[in-house]
Amino acid sequence: MADYLVTALKDESNRVKFFAAQSLGKLKSEAAVPALLAAVRANHDTDPYLRHALVMGLAGCATPAQLPRPPGMNPAPSASLRCSRSAAKPAPRPPSF
Repeated sequence: MADYLVTALKDESNRVKFFAAQSLGKLKSEAAVPALLAAVRANHDTDPYLRHALVMGLAGCATPAQLPRPPGMNPAPSASLRCSRSAAKPAPRPPSF
């Protein structure tokens, strides 16, 4: 299933890419991370809805090590990737009592 959705990220239709990205995030397929990052690069922040779906896909699939590093630490080559990394990284958890 995930392989089909990764292929759908290269479809001409942004709507198809949108739903493929969201579905990959729900499947939590770590193997899909490179394809999601490539789709972020290809989008160039032109479609905000697609960017949101790609970020949600990354949030569900990616581990922090798979995401581009933050500025100052070998920054990602594009602003799109830096923004996506910031949005997809897990939120800090409050300490347990």
